[in-house]
Amino acid sequence: MQKYMKIQEENNVKEDNVKSSQPFHFEYLLRDPVVILIENFLTANEIDAILDSATQDRSTDVGQNDVSPDRTSSSYWFLQSETKPLQMLEDRVEKLLSIEKSYHEPIQLVKYLNGQQYKTLFDYFDANDPFGYEEVINRGQRCITVMAYLRARTSDGKPLTSGGTFFPKLNLTVPAVEGSALLFFNSDANGNVDPQTEHGGMPFENEDGVKIAVNIWIRNKPYV
Repeated sequence: MQKYMKIQEENNVKEDNVKSSQPFHFEYLLRDPVVILIENFLTANEIDAILDSATQDRSTDVGQNDVSPDRTSSSYWFLQSETKPLQMLEDRVEKLLSIEKSYHEPIQLVKYLNGQQYKTLFDYFDANDPFGYEEVINRGQRCITVMAYLRARTSDGKPLTSGGTFFPKLNLTVPAVEGSALLFFNSDANGNVDPQTEHGGMPFENEDGVKIAVNIWIRNKPYV
């Protein structure tokens, strides 16, 4: 918790924490709650390598289809540091936040096709729910979300003009742009969850394409 509080109090999320082959561009979209857009977070070669990690020795489907009407995307959970490209991504997030990887959940990859969406939800756990309570007690609350876009293009290779991430309570929509990352705090320095961070993956509007993103959730306790 102290590490997380330090980030909140000192605004320690800074581009100069991380060295990359291309310069980052940070933009604070909001300060309360903290929502940061990081452009050029991943290079094209890094994206290709991460996507290769999702297809090595697996079928072309990146995961199980979620049949819930609220979640019609496909998803896949990697093992911690499963491949070198994934380890690179974990290291980058670790340096960006100054929080050890032991506090990170394994990376989740999510894929959206035409018409698929992820309706609004909260990344943090509801401590009043039995499952959420057990997670918070045993492995900590999800305090920070880092979501990086790997693919966001139409079937003919053009950038998507829809399908962004929507925060209804903040009246904020963040476009899905390949290589960019979205970082936001799900709770404050005292561990109080922030319902303003409700968000969802919007469907494509009159576009045939694909969107692929990875999620890394940071806990306030070591994830074991």
